[in-house]
Amino acid sequence: MGIDCKPVKEASDGLQKSLLVADYMDQATELLKKTTSEAAKSAMDVISKGLMISPYSEKLLKMKASALLNLKKYSEVIQLCKQISEYAEQHCGTASAHGQSDPQNANNYSFWPWRQEISFKAIAGKLELCENILDELIKNLKKEKSVPEKDVSDHKPLSPMAAGDKAFQSGNYSDAVKHYTAALSCKNRSHHFVASCIRHRASAYKALGQITDAIADCSLAISLDGNYPKANYLRATLYEIIRDYGQAVTDLQRYIYLIQKQSKSMVNQSCGGLTRGQIDSNEAHQKLSRAEKEAKRGTPLDMYLILGIKPSATASDIKKAYHKAFLRHHPDKTSQLLAKIGIRDAGPCKEIGNKVRKDAEMLFKIIGQAYAVLSDPIQRSSYDRGEGQREAKRRT
Repeated sequence: MGIDCKPVKEASDGLQKSLLVADYMDQATELLKKTTSEAAKSAMDVISKGLMISPYSEKLLKMKASALLNLKKYSEVIQLCKQISEYAEQHCGTASAHGQSDPQNANNYSFWPWRQEISFKAIAGKLELCENILDELIKNLKKEKSVPEKDVSDHKPLSPMAAGDKAFQSGNYSDAVKHYTAALSCKNRSHHFVASCIRHRASAYKALGQITDAIADCSLAISLDGNYPKANYLRATLYEIIRDYGQAVTDLQRYIYLIQKQSKSMVNQSCGGLTRGQIDSNEAHQKLSRAEKEAKRGTPLDMYLILGIKPSATASDIKKAYHKAFLRHHPDKTSQLLAKIGIRDAGPCKEIGNKVRKDAEMLFKIIGQAYAVLSDPIQRSSYDRGEGQREAKRRT
C-alpha cells in the first residue's frame, strides 16, 4: 500500500514558513531597535515579506505600526489600526444568541491594548490634522463595554492640552501657558505634537499681550513642523500687530500654499474640508492683500508692543523690559530652548536648531531696534510724534 506524502509535505512546508516568519521577526526587531528612518525602511521591507506568509500575525502587524511611526507616516498607522480592528471584529468574535459577533471575544484577540496605544500615538503625532479622527475614535471606543472608560478618556499626552484649552476658553491665559508647557513633558511625543503644544501656548501669550513671546513660540513650532499652516497664520497675525507687514506677507503666502496643498491631499484621501479652526483660502487672500498694501506704506514697527510696555513707560520700565527680552530671546539660548523640549541641537536635529537660531536672530534684531529707539530720548520723541500723527490721521 502506497504512503500519502501530501500531509508530510504540507507539514514540512508549514514548518519552513514558520521558521522563515520567525527569522523575519528577529530581523525586524533588531532593525527597529536602531530607531533611525533608514532602519525603519529596511524593517518595513522585512515585515512585508513576513506578512505575505502570515498576513494576520499580531507581532508582525505591531512591528509594522512601530516602523510606520518611526517614519512619521501617521495616517497609515491609523488606517492600519482600523483594518486590524475590522478584522478582529469580523473574524475573532463568537456568534451570540442573536447570531452577532461578540465584541468581548474580539478583544480577547489582544489587538485592543496596542491598537489603542498606537492610534493615540499617531493622533498625538499629527494632532491638528487628526482631531476629527480622535473624536470619532473616542466615540467608538466608549461603545466597547469591555474597555474601561477611564482608559479611553485618561489619555496622558492629550490631558494637559485639554486642560490648557479649558483654561484658555475660560480666559485664564496664564494657566493655559502652564498647561501647554506641561504637555511638552509628555512621553511618546513627536515633533508634530510638540509643535501643536507650542502653537497653542503662543495663542495664550498673544492673549496676555506678550507678542514677542508668542512670535518666538510660533517660530519654534514652524521649525519643528514645516507643514503647520495654523502656526504660520498665527505668526502672520502677530507680525501685523507689531506692524511688521513684510514678515506677515511671507507667512500668509506660506499659509495659503500649505492649506491648498493640504486640501488637495484631503480630497485624494476622501477626507475633504479644512481642519478645525483653519481659515479658508479666500479669507487668507484678503488678509494677504491688506498686508501687502500696508507693507508698501512703510509704517514703522510698534516699538512699545515689541517690548511689551505702554507708551507711558518710564526710562526704567524700558530698560527692564529690554533686559527681560534679552535674557529670554537671545539667539545664544537656542540650544537651551531646544533642550527644554527634549531636542538636541545636533545630529538629525541640527537643521531644526539652525532654523530656530535664524528666527531668534531676526526677532532679537527687532527687539534691539525697539530698545534703540525708545531708550534714546530724541529718537523716542520723534517716534512718539509720528505715532500721534498716524493716530490722528486714522481717526479722520
